Amino acid sequence: MRSMMEESRLPVAERSKAIQKRLMDETRRMQERAAKERVLQVQRREREMVEALSSVRMGVARVAGAARLWLADQGFVARGVTNEVVVERVLWEMVREEDVAGQVAEVLDCWRRWVDNGGMAEAQFVFIRERKTAFAYAACVLAVVGEAEGEGSVVSDLLECLRVWKRVRLG
Repeated sequence: MRSMMEESRLPVAERSKAIQKRLMDETRRMQERAAKERVLQVQRREREMVEALSSVRMGVARVAGAARLWLADQGFVARGVTNEVVVERVLWEMVREEDVAGQVAEVLDCWRRWVDNGGMAEAQFVFIRERKTAFAYAACVLAVVGEAEGEGSVVSDLLECLRVWKRVRLG
């Protein structure tokens, strides 16, 4: 504001140069601010990834609980629903939408790989970050399967089936 008042007092030739210089300076500051924000965003994502990859392993039930809350926050399900209700919705969507079925199956397959390998790799973390909804659905599916007959045997049986058969046809 002050520089604009000073510009108005200058002769016409100098005024246009001063205005041009001020606009260039503002543009440069805006570009520098945007670049700093991008760097901070990249650093935040890298820090998030390192924390996620080095964090303590959680059980499927706990992950499913957090996934249900995320699904509710995003408007996919109502707050306070059970895993069973979420899985009913997932199965219905998988039957109606081939894309949803494929995404959930991909996430389940990725989940099986990181269980087999003893932990999640960076590529799997990025894969999951890009498919949060499918990941949340898969967590609820695994939680329901685990609750059905004890987490150890049924979940491992489901993961073994996914490993052995690449494609499963319903019906």
